[in-house]
Amino acid sequence: MQHLEEWPAKEQITYRNSFQHKNQVNKPFPRGTHTLMTHVQSLEEFLSAITDEIKNTEHEVEMLENKKNHLKEQLNAKEDSNCFSLNKEIQNVEKEVKRYFQLQKAENSRIQQQIKYLKREKKTLVSELLSLQNRIEELETQIGN
Repeated sequence: MQHLEEWPAKEQITYRNSFQHKNQVNKPFPRGTHTLMTHVQSLEEFLSAITDEIKNTEHEVEMLENKKNHLKEQLNAKEDSNCFSLNKEIQNVEKEVKRYFQLQKAENSRIQQQIKYLKREKKTLVSELLSLQNRIEELETQIGN
């Protein structure tokens, strides 16, 4: 930027409207106008550079937003896939547990039936044993008399 001392005095600055410009096409700029024009031109260049930078930044932001959205979609797809897989696995485990419980119930029922049969068998054997002991006592009393 130019220092204030370099700026032309107010009376040296000439403003040209379009009419004056048409009439002064081949005339050189008055003294001091060139400095102002240079300053305006440098400001325009600076503005252009800033505008380009803003456009680049906006483009970069747009690319990052697109990337973010793409990653979000991928994440949602993976989440859905994992959810589906886990639900399928849970269903398989539930089926397996139900099958195991059914097998266990059948085994428990079979064992209960065996226990009932063995209890009846024991009762019968005890009854026969008592009967045989009574018979032995009778025979001993018959032999002993």
